[in-house]
Amino acid sequence: MLYLSARLALDDGTVSVEAAASPPGFVAGALMQWLNPKAWLAALSGISAYTSAASHGELTLFTALYAPICWLSLACWCYGGAFLGRQFGRAANLRRLNRTLAALLASSCAFLLFA
Repeated sequence: MLYLSARLALDDGTVSVEAAASPPGFVAGALMQWLNPKAWLAALSGISAYTSAASHGELTLFTALYAPICWLSLACWCYGGAFLGRQFGRAANLRRLNRTLAALLASSCAFLLFA
């Protein structure tokens, strides 16, 4: 982790143009959610914790509540990512962020080593 923090601190903050050439669209993102293991585990954990096997009504209620909450959460992540993309699109801002995150990562390593 210290190696990663050093690499992050020494990064020049430039982003390659090829990586941002064509971002995936909405349909590709929606289809990728079917492959998201964290979403599957969260749904299965919620179903097992808040519904009983005998009641289809509880499962329907859980689904009716869980689906819009997940979509709202996903929308927050999308808007947050777009905001951060605008804020850190300049190399100087990205360098500053990288150095701050590198210092936090190195300090968490120090905490783990000496605590």
